[in-house]
Amino acid sequence: MTGRRPTALSGLALYLLASIAALFSGSFSVLLAALLLGYAGWQLPETRPQQIARISFFGTLGKMTKDPDSWHSALLVALFNICMFSYYQLASFHFAALELPAQWLGYTGLVLASGSVIGAAINTFLIGRRWPVTALLTPACTLSLIGGVLVLLLAWRVVRSERRLAIPSSGHA
Repeated sequence: MTGRRPTALSGLALYLLASIAALFSGSFSVLLAALLLGYAGWQLPETRPQQIARISFFGTLGKMTKDPDSWHSALLVALFNICMFSYYQLASFHFAALELPAQWLGYTGLVLASGSVIGAAINTFLIGRRWPVTALLTPACTLSLIGGVLVLLLAWRVVRSERRLAIPSSGHA
């Protein structure tokens, strides 16, 4: 236990110094924070393991590029991110076209974030129960597809309502 005492005291000292630095504004606190971070990375035993395994970057890269599961996972992550960020990019325009309050967009962001957290918790639970990957990915992809279709239907509704509201010009000034 005595080996942990200097580490704990160092951590408390760093925390105290960082708290004091937070009281100051401007470049001094940034400089002090950078110094404390550098000291922690250089001196504290938690950041300096006894044995470091040397692994070839290019060897690992070669294995990953040949592994179809890596490509599959990267593609799924990219597609799910596109789904989420395209919603954030376009939703405000759809809400405005439907004349919905902007506050509702914030609520849907909370729903989306809550759904992500709940989905991650369920995923972690099911992985702990040793569910197969396909049993986890199939419902996720199905829900994403259903959500995409619903957003597409909403977009068509918005376009139709905009066309109805458009006033045809007679060409006269």
